[in-house]
Amino acid sequence: MDGMNEFFKNPSWISLLGVIGFFVYQIIKQYLSEKKQKNEKIQTNKKEKEYAIKQEANYKAIERLSEAIERLIDKEINSVNLMTAETIITAQLLKSKAIIKDEVRRIFIHNHRDNVNRQKHIKNAIRNITLTAYDNDIKALNPVLYKNKRLSEFLTNIDNAAFFKSLLQLIFATTGKPESELADIMWFIDSSFETYILNGKKYYSNL
Repeated sequence: MDGMNEFFKNPSWISLLGVIGFFVYQIIKQYLSEKKQKNEKIQTNKKEKEYAIKQEANYKAIERLSEAIERLIDKEINSVNLMTAETIITAQLLKSKAIIKDEVRRIFIHNHRDNVNRQKHIKNAIRNITLTAYDNDIKALNPVLYKNKRLSEFLTNIDNAAFFKSLLQLIFATTGKPESELADIMWFIDSSFETYILNGKKYYSNL
């Protein structure tokens, strides 16, 4: 933790390696400690159980990084170098991605997507989760600056409505093979956020 605090006091590539090492350690530690407890609660097949446990560990590690970023902002150290800016952008968008994927997985487990009466509720749930994630990204990144540009500025280039529409189409495109359908949706979410993160890095590296 001391290494993390030092990183946010004086960011450099050396201290960044220390931060990355810390979070890798936390991910492994969290994965091992929660594996036994979570297996009994997850109502999916073996592959999905292992994936969900790993995602939970990753999500907690991202939460810790988000808390560190908030502490940085509280100290009014809001002007960062490019490497730190990219780290913050990546952490925030990975957090939003994890939240959206968790909601989609919940819908597949607990809702009947082919039931017309349930589809309205599902649409509202997906709309709320995507809009909330987008708004939270803006709020989290807005206070941090790189070359006098707010880290939230690149988000205006993201078509959130198109993402929502495509996500709904995949959710309701039932083929009778839920595992395959869920895998396709997870791939869509992963690839979309990889593009958002890459575009965010390009935006600030070109300043």
